[in-house]
Formats: sequence, structure tokens, C-alpha cells
Amino acid sequence: MPEHPSPRRPVFKISLSERPGRHILERHPRYAVLVNGEERGELYYNMRGYQGYLPTVQGSKMDIGERGISAFRKEIRILNREAADAIERGAADPRRVVLTRPTEDRRILFALSREAATGAEAMHLISRSELLQAERLFGGRRSASGSSRSTGWTRTAPPACSSMRMMRSSSARWAGCPPG
Repeated sequence: MPEHPSPRRPVFKISLSERPGRHILERHPRYAVLVNGEERGELYYNMRGYQGYLPTVQGSKMDIGERGISAFRKEIRILNREAADAIERGAADPRRVVLTRPTEDRRILFALSREAATGAEAMHLISRSELLQAERLFGGRRSASGSSRSTGWTRTAPPACSSMRMMRSSSARWAGCPPG
């Protein structure tokens, strides 16, 4: 029996569910796009194929154009495989985000990560939307987005001022460190 059981990994699984009932002149069924059983969109039949968006693990929407339902199912298999790989990479990464701060560009966050074993710190710029999507999908302040390479983050005390040297002096002052 292992000494430390591994925490349950988050899951990101896209599936399709045929919607009951059609409009009067519709020949083809509509499909609900589900992520972990929760509805996130819809596929409907247009002139030559199905139209709609598929969600990605990063929080964006993928449009593959007007295609048959089999093309959407194939793309869903690929997206599910990529999501599982990204979650696995994030869980295997020893770094954890311990601090996030806003930047002048609201789309980007400054993040400080720390390796659990060595305590080595590193600075990153990560996408705000990806971090928020990870929080929404995986609950609370736990994140497993392989793109931001973080599996957990908490707000802690400001980092040592020596790690702020690469930042602009106004940002260092904002974090509670003397400029310079």
C-alpha cells in the first residue's frame, strides 16, 4: 500500500448528447456539447453539415467549420486526449504557483512558482483566462492546466525581495519590496 495516496486527478471530458425534440422542419437532430456532464454548447445542422463550437481545456472555443457529426466526434476524441495529457503534465510538474499578481495588461498575470522539493523559485507570465478556466473546471483554487504548468496555487506572503529584481521597480514596490 502506498504511503501517500495520490490526490484524485481532475477530469476534462467532452461528450455529445442528442437533444430530444426537433423543430418542425429540422431533419437532423441537435446535439448538446457536454463537459463533465455539464452543458457548454450546442451543435445544429446547417445547410451542409453541423455547426457549433467545442470547448478546449484552456478555456477557448474551437470552431472546425461546417462538418458532419463524425468529424465533430473525431475532434472530441482528440481534444479529450490532449486534455488528459495536459492534466498529466501539470500533475507531474514539481512546480506550484504560490503567488499571482496583476500586470498592466489585464489578459496576463505575473506568477511566482516554487518547487516543492528544492524551494527554487521561478517567475512566469500566464494567461488570466486560462487560470480562471482551470479554476472553473477543476473547482476552487486548484488548477491543472498544462499550459500554465501549475497544479495548485494559493495566495501567500510576498516572495523574497531578491526574486523581484527582474521586475520593474513600481511592481516591486507594489509587492512590498524596496525599489532597486
